[in-house]
Order: sequence, then structure tokens, then C-alpha cells
Amino acid sequence: MVHWKRWLAATVMSITALAGIAIALSFFFSHFLVDIWWFDSVGYEAYFWQRALYRYAVLGSVSIFFFLIFFLNFWVASR
Repeated sequence: MVHWKRWLAATVMSITALAGIAIALSFFFSHFLVDIWWFDSVGYEAYFWQRALYRYAVLGSVSIFFFLIFFLNFWVASR
């Protein structure tokens, strides 16, 4: 008898958590989607993607560069 109550409580909590996550993501993606549509309507969709992704490209490039500097320094020092 207690087993189905636990299962029901877990199911209700899971559905509530998923609904909360869906609502939070819908607020984020609605703003993102409106921006994509606006930039596309004025012919600047490529600029939108450049603006959205450049910070990740720069972060990745700088991270790899500094990793290589430190790796090569440690590799030379270990010899």
C-alpha cells in the first residue's frame, strides 16, 4: 500500500520539476528565438550567429593556446 504512494509522490514531483524546467527554458528560448527571427527579417542572420558564437570561439582558442604554453613548459621542465 505504501509502495504506490511513494511511486505517486515521485511521479508528481518529477512532473512538477520537468514543468518548472520547461517553463524556465521557454523564457530563455523565446528571447533567443525572437532575436533570431528579427535578425533574419532584416537580413542579418549571419551577423546574429557570429555575435552569438564569437565569445565561445575566442574562449576556446585562448584556452587551447594557454594549455599548449603550459603543457610545453611542463614537458620541457620534466626532461
